[in-house]
Amino acid sequence: MQLTFQEELKSVAQPVDKNLWITSPTTINAFYYYPGNSLTIPAGILQIPFFNEKLPDALNYGAIGSFIGHEISHGFDDVGSQYDENGNVRDWWSNNIKAEYNKRALCFEKKFSEYVITAEHQTYKLDSIQTLSENIADTTGINALYKAFTIHSMKYSAQANVKLPGLEHLNSRKLLFLAWAHSFCTRPKLTDLLKTLKSDTHSPASFRIIGTLSNTNAFSDTYQCAKGTPMNPADPINKCGIW
Repeated sequence: MQLTFQEELKSVAQPVDKNLWITSPTTINAFYYYPGNSLTIPAGILQIPFFNEKLPDALNYGAIGSFIGHEISHGFDDVGSQYDENGNVRDWWSNNIKAEYNKRALCFEKKFSEYVITAEHQTYKLDSIQTLSENIADTTGINALYKAFTIHSMKYSAQANVKLPGLEHLNSRKLLFLAWAHSFCTRPKLTDLLKTLKSDTHSPASFRIIGTLSNTNAFSDTYQCAKGTPMNPADPINKCGIW
């Protein structure tokens, strides 16, 4: 940490180097960097359960793809709209696009505001405004990775349709969504969960999974969720999307 601090101190009053990484290579995460219009995938995340060259393609697309799709989508959200292709500050959305984006974003705001956590005889609500951009990125990202996997499956059907031992009854598309959900697998303590509600811009993992998948037509079609069920809402105002 001291070395990192010293290196950052040297950069004060120096020209911005947009080629510098914004995190350590050992970090287990992925990042979109607005000023650089860049996606960073550290070496730390290129391991099981997020990626392994020997895993079926559906698992890799669903796991590491969840991070890639999510982060890329930030380049096209309300903050990304303020940076051009070179990472310079420039508003490139028209007023009509902004108005339509904000209109569609209200669906996410309403939907996630209805999720609550009940524990120790108390009820805690999600802050759907605080988590809005990340909730949108989850839904946008999963739609992008599903389309990418569909294209991949058409070109490389043998590799894309490999079965997983013990789960042979699940086709590649079901495995894709299973891997996506598994990438959020966690069991936090209540104290940590309440801290997340107060300060994190991401929704708790369980609501990221439920909220995002219930927005996704490809999921409800793949798992044949009946119309009008929680995972396939019949009312369009409960099935949100931006692009």
